[in-house]
Amino acid sequence: MHRFNSITWLIILVSALSVSGNSSILCAQDIASISVLAVQPELAADSVAVADARAAASFWKTVALTAGIVLVTVIGLLISRARRRISKINDRLLTEQENNKENLRLRERLGHRIAHLERVESLGDLANGIAHDFNNLLMGVIANAEAMRARPEDGEQHRQCLDAILQSAEVAAELSQTLLGYAGKRTTQPVATDLNQLIEELLPLVKSTNGFQNNLEMKFESLTDNAYAKIDVAQIKQVLLNLVRNAIEAINSGNHDGHGVISISTGRESIANPESNDDLFGTRTNGGDFVYFEVADTGDGISTGNISRIFEPFFSGTENGRGLGLAVVLGNVNRHDGLIRCRTDGNRTLFRILLPETQPAEGV
Repeated sequence: MHRFNSITWLIILVSALSVSGNSSILCAQDIASISVLAVQPELAADSVAVADARAAASFWKTVALTAGIVLVTVIGLLISRARRRISKINDRLLTEQENNKENLRLRERLGHRIAHLERVESLGDLANGIAHDFNNLLMGVIANAEAMRARPEDGEQHRQCLDAILQSAEVAAELSQTLLGYAGKRTTQPVATDLNQLIEELLPLVKSTNGFQNNLEMKFESLTDNAYAKIDVAQIKQVLLNLVRNAIEAINSGNHDGHGVISISTGRESIANPESNDDLFGTRTNGGDFVYFEVADTGDGISTGNISRIFEPFFSGTENGRGLGLAVVLGNVNRHDGLIRCRTDGNRTLFRILLPETQPAEGV
């Protein structure tokens, strides 16, 4: 019979408790296990090895599970980052595509604008040459007519004929000056002017424009104070009168029985990029701060096919138009480094003359 000291029995007892998994209560099975270990001590070492193996297996199982979770998390983060990068790339590609479309549109608009300017410039050179030659011929006609009219021996009938010749020659001379104005050969004398004050002074003259009738209503509204621009007063006056005359023709030629409203207003507007506005006309390409006056009428409007040609000389959308009014308007506005905004529909046409804003002269 084997004998064991107290330490050996303690080891056997702890091993048995570890195998059974209960550290507080010894059941009959535990006592039997201890008895067996007491008889066969080599089983104690086997039990410890089994427990270690189980613990190692549990540990590596936990490690594998944790590694799997970490791997899945990392893969998820990588996928999420890749999706964000792909989304940013797609957004950038869409932005570049939109920018390319906008650039193509601007390039096409610029091409049309350059072609229009070249056509207008060539017509301006032609108009200038015709105006000079025509003006020289008229000077001879007027001089001879005035000389004959001064002769006392001529009868009253001859005098009336000469008066008619002189009147027609003066109208033709005015037309010649209009052509020179369109061609840009007239000198300018710009001075800082308040558009509000200028228009108020011109209103009586505007209402006396040929074709203005009592059934036409004229309105003026100032939307801003101190609308100063550096202008040649005579040329801007001609711009205003031509626009009013154009509005009168639009109302009288439509189905309105001569009844309509012509509205004149002033204001301010800032434009960042004129080339991106399809309703702007003029040679200026850079933006800025502008003051403006506009003339709107309640006529039939301008057809879509004619909107791009309205500023060409000798083109008119009405039967009685000479086709020089708006051409002169564009020429005068270009000389002031301004722009023209034209908007039209079936019930209304608006011309806004945009002029670079300036400060009033000292002492004003």
